[in-house]
Amino acid sequence: MYTDVLNAAQAAAILSEALGRAIPAEVLTPDELLQAVSAGLASTPSFMEGHYALSTFEWLRQTYDGRMDYSAVTTDTVEELLGRPPIHLAEWAVRHRDALLATETATTT
Repeated sequence: MYTDVLNAAQAAAILSEALGRAIPAEVLTPDELLQAVSAGLASTPSFMEGHYALSTFEWLRQTYDGRMDYSAVTTDTVEELLGRPPIHLAEWAVRHRDALLATETATTT
């Protein structure tokens, strides 16, 4: 059994089904994300040094445009390391449904 390779829309659809509510997927191209960071509308993680952040954007760009699509593959590494099959997002979301919904309620009140 292999782990999931999902895009944002697929992950949002899985979470929407598991939680019984619409989870939107805000999909940005790497260039749109970089523009949002430059405009102060988004930020890179505080632990990420500037040059490293830029290299991450370049990795995203090359994955997005297909130059590094070879890296978006499933492997059996999780099963090899843990000695059990991986938990897929759909199963994980169902298992943690109550906690996820409770977190959402706590952040909106």
